[in-house]
Amino acid sequence: MRVTHPRPELGRQMFLDVEFIDGTAEVLALHPERRLALEQHGFVIDDTVQPELGKMTKGALVALAEANHVDLPSRVSAKDIRGILGEKIVPPPTDVGIESGPEEL
Repeated sequence: MRVTHPRPELGRQMFLDVEFIDGTAEVLALHPERRLALEQHGFVIDDTVQPELGKMTKGALVALAEANHVDLPSRVSAKDIRGILGEKIVPPPTDVGIESGPEEL
């Protein structure tokens, strides 16, 4: 998911252990309380955006893993990092249908 800073600046910024680069951060997941705090502070969270792992360099993949507290083995290739991070990414929910309870009279 992509998190956009309400006051973006060039360079790196940290807020609630989320690292923003030039005003945006890409994270695999957010704890519900951290998400709520970010939203209360005016951050915009887009759940539909998933990191494009195939286009990222090894350094960017390592940084993404560190930012999301994903442990990587030593001497790991970029391909292996993509596989590890790919397992951690949860696809956004789809609107298959809304279940409703019994209607009240």
